[in-house]
Amino acid sequence: MDEAGAQARLDGSGLSLWLTDWKIAAGTWRNRRVIALDGGRFAAGTLDFEMHPSGRALTVSMVTVDPGHERRGIASVLMDALYAAYPRAWINHGGRTAEGALWWNCYRDPGPHRNIHNRAPAE
Repeated sequence: MDEAGAQARLDGSGLSLWLTDWKIAAGTWRNRRVIALDGGRFAAGTLDFEMHPSGRALTVSMVTVDPGHERRGIASVLMDALYAAYPRAWINHGGRTAEGALWWNCYRDPGPHRNIHNRAPAE
């Protein structure tokens, strides 16, 4: 995906993906966001992450899906887009909420060999 913001079509329902920079600076790591847009206007879901300056390490901080768009695989598509955009990066998936743990247990991880997991003991 392109640094300025790239778009990829998700399906025939009008959903698209955008990779963007946040406008907030936080140390040397760059804040980034993948957004799933419905009809180009409404955010159906977002994946927020920080990227090391080298682009070789990422930390996921939050994945959210709008309640009206749940159960359509949007969180999985957002995570898959992160893997595709940074094919050589180590990914720290961070902590998870109870809902996030349920989703993660159903998610098919495309690159388990390059992941850093911070699972809570209850998971």
